[in-house]
Amino acid sequence: MSIGPRTIHDITAQNLSQVPASRGQTAIQWIVIHYLGVPNADNPNLYGGGYGGHYNITRDGTIYKAADPRTAVVWQCGGGLQGSGGHRYFNICTNYNSIGIENGVSYDSDWYFTTETQESLVYLVSTLMDEYGIDINHVIRHYDVTGKRCPAPYVANNRHNTSWTWDEFLLNLANYRNPQEDEDKVIKDIFKTARIKKMYAKPKYRTVKQCDCLNVRMAPDQSAPIHPYWGKLMPGNGVQEICKFEGGWSCVYIGAGAGTGTIGYVASSYLQ
Repeated sequence: MSIGPRTIHDITAQNLSQVPASRGQTAIQWIVIHYLGVPNADNPNLYGGGYGGHYNITRDGTIYKAADPRTAVVWQCGGGLQGSGGHRYFNICTNYNSIGIENGVSYDSDWYFTTETQESLVYLVSTLMDEYGIDINHVIRHYDVTGKRCPAPYVANNRHNTSWTWDEFLLNLANYRNPQEDEDKVIKDIFKTARIKKMYAKPKYRTVKQCDCLNVRMAPDQSAPIHPYWGKLMPGNGVQEICKFEGGWSCVYIGAGAGTGTIGYVASSYLQ
C-alpha cells in the first residue's frame, strides 16, 4: 500500500461560531475515530452546538480541518455508556484530551468505508501522531470510549465491500509509519535467540499488577514493536500465560472473542 501526502483543507474560520469550548492547558493524549452515521453522505463542517470532529474526511478522501485541536474542544466522544461492549477507555479518554476524526460512510446492505477515505485516514492520523506526540496505542474508536457502535465498519469488522477491519487499519497505519519489512526483520531476529524457560501444560490465568500500563509486544524483547491492537494492558486486566521466556518475558493470550483474541509478549514481572 502506497499512500502519498494529502492536502488538509483548513475551514476552521467558517466553523468558529460552532466551537463549544476551549481546550485550555489540557494535553492532547488520544485520537478518536468516528463515522458520520448518515448513509452515503459527507459533512466537512461541525454540526450546530459543536458536535462532530476536529477533522472530517469525505468518501473521496478529501480531508477538512473544521476546528483547531490546539484550542478547540468539540463534542465527539463524551456522554454516558451506550452499549455493553467496548468502553475500555471510558472516563479516561474525553472530549477535553482527544482529537476527533469523522469519516464519511457509504451504505448498501451494510456500512463501509471507501479505500480513499481509509488511506486519507492513515495519512491524517499519522500526521497528528507526529504533531502531538501520540503513539499508536492512543489511536482508538469511539466504541472504545463509550461502547457506541462507531465507527460501524470498524466495530463490525466484517470487511464489507471496501472496508478494512480495525486491526487492519492499525496495521496499515503502523506499516505506513514503519515499513513492515523492517518490523518483520526485528521480530525474526529476536526469535533466533529467544529461549523458552517454562511451558505450562495449561495456560495460567494472570492479572496485571498495579502500574501505569503494561506494553504488549510482538516478540519477547524490549526492542520488539508494540502490538498494533493490544498495545497496552491496564492494572487488573486478565491474560492467559502460555509460557515464560528467558530474559523475563511471558507469552500470553489476550482477549476472549469477537475476533480480538491474540498472542502477545509482556514483561513477566508485571503479572501476578
